[in-house]
Amino acid sequence: MTSSRSSSVVIVDDVGCCGSKISKDAKLLMEIRKRKDEEQKNRELEKRNKEMEEELKKRREEQEKLKADLSELESENKYLNEKFMDTDQRLSKEENKGFVDSFTDTLNKGIKCATGSK
Repeated sequence: MTSSRSSSVVIVDDVGCCGSKISKDAKLLMEIRKRKDEEQKNRELEKRNKEMEEELKKRREEQEKLKADLSELESENKYLNEKFMDTDQRLSKEENKGFVDSFTDTLNKGIKCATGSK
């Protein structure tokens, strides 16, 4: 009997009167190795699956954090927009008041000039 290994499969040459028993043993060995290979692949797939689940969990946590940050930024943006509008309206009123005061002064000067009053 001679044996050689090739990609985790045992090849057995039948020799003499024990040939049928060797053949059965070789089939059993091949089946055992096949099952071990399948089990190893399953373990690797389970490990990869766990890694992917952990990655998914991290990404979901990150997404929730980003949603919270976005909500906070939107609130801050709304506050700043309101503050800007208030400031802009106040400035507009002050600018208008200044323009009206300036126009009134100019008009009064014009009236005084036209009537000869000082």
